Amino acid sequence: ASTMRFAGGSIIHDANNWHLPELLTIGDQGEGQHIARLKRSLLPGFALLGRDDLLISHTQALQADDPQATALDAWLDLSRFNRHCVVTQAEQPNGDIKETIDWQSTREPGSGWLVPIPVGYSALSAFYEPGEVQNARDPDVSFRFVESLYSIGEWRSPHRLESLSELLWHATTDHQAGIYRCVNNNFIS
Repeated sequence: ASTMRFAGGSIIHDANNWHLPELLTIGDQGEGQHIARLKRSLLPGFALLGRDDLLISHTQALQADDPQATALDAWLDLSRFNRHCVVTQAEQPNGDIKETIDWQSTREPGSGWLVPIPVGYSALSAFYEPGEVQNARDPDVSFRFVESLYSIGEWRSPHRLESLSELLWHATTDHQAGIYRCVNNNFIS
């Protein structure tokens, strides 16, 4: 691993300051100590948290202004840098009007670093029996056509985490609805 790149940085093996893997039990009596130690060990990195709640609330806010707005509109709005022009007029001592233009972000300060993330798959077809679909990866397994599901994630500094469970993602499946996705317990609604 010390010869590979990870999240845009290098993994450097320092024999004097090497962190050995450890097992942390979530929910035990000393969780507060585990959290503090884990926060320090993760700096200066960031944790990716699922923010489905922001996507839902932003969709509702857009629909209040425009009933035709969809979750895709909210996702696109949260996935980009939005700026708007603010024109200020000030009267000069000689009586002239001077206009100044300032471009301001529409995102509120402290809202975190939001990014679009793939979170799973949604079924487009029924299950096909093994071998029924030509050129499938594994002819011995049932097959289903799917498309990607996307949501919003937030890169958050570890010092802002309140619990170890905020870091954890897990897979969920709903075969009837055809939903296969990863969820983060941080902001499940």
